[in-house]
Parts: sequence; structure tokens; C-alpha cells
Amino acid sequence: MNAVFAPRGPATAEFFAARTCPEPNSGCLLWTGAFDRVGYGLARVGRRTVVAHRLGFFLEYDRWPKDKLLHTCDVRACVNLAHLYEGSQADNMRDRVVRGRDPNANKTICKNGHPMIPENLYVYPGKHGPHRHCKPCIYERKAAQCAKY
Repeated sequence: MNAVFAPRGPATAEFFAARTCPEPNSGCLLWTGAFDRVGYGLARVGRRTVVAHRLGFFLEYDRWPKDKLLHTCDVRACVNLAHLYEGSQADNMRDRVVRGRDPNANKTICKNGHPMIPENLYVYPGKHGPHRHCKPCIYERKAAQCAKY
């Protein structure tokens, strides 16, 4: 976000507060304004549209987050600062794997139809979490490469 853009004043804080609603069971403070197509709250401030939880962070700390602003509650509409923390894209991807939100982690067959069972998998630690590769696919790919020569 551009460092020059700095929404200020009670009108912005009142605007923000008027578009939130506490959720008593989880402790989330839910955004009730506009949303993007994946469920994050959006706020129009001046001529700019900003993500609501980032605006809440700015209003509280008078600065924009350095990189990503991650949710501990996994609720995209939540703007409760107690449920948010600053992190990197790598942190975001690691959270995705750890919390079971990685779509590839739930696959049971590879793209070529081989079952993704432990004896068929080569697992190695990656930058953002463990990576799984199908051994039969690797062998088939190597055999096809050798057949070319």
C-alpha cells in the first residue's frame, strides 16, 4: 500500500465501527460492509478501496502492515485486531498447510490417476511446507526421457 495514503480523522474510525458486528461465539468482529469475491471485507476511503482488516490495523497502529496481515481465526470477514498478526507470504502458505486449507494436501490421486498413498509418494520439505510427488509419475517421466535418446 502506498505510504502516502493515510486515512485519518474520526469520520474514518466511525465509518469503520459502524460496519462491524461482534460474533459472540468466536470473538470475531465481523465486517458488515462490502466484500470481495473471496470473502474479505472492503472499505472505500476517499477514492481508494482497501481491505477492511488492513484499514482496521491502520486505524489502530497508524501504519500499514509491512507485508501480509494473517488471521488466527480463519474468518476472512473478521476485523478483530486480536485475531490478526503480521506475517509474510511464506507464513501464510505454512498456515494454509498446517490448518488443512491447502487443496493439494487433500488430493487422493495424482493428475495421472495414481493413488497418493505413502508407498507411492516422495515427500520432501519445502519452503512453505512439505511437498508430495508421485513416484510412478516420476518413473514414467524419466522412462519417457530416456526413450528419446
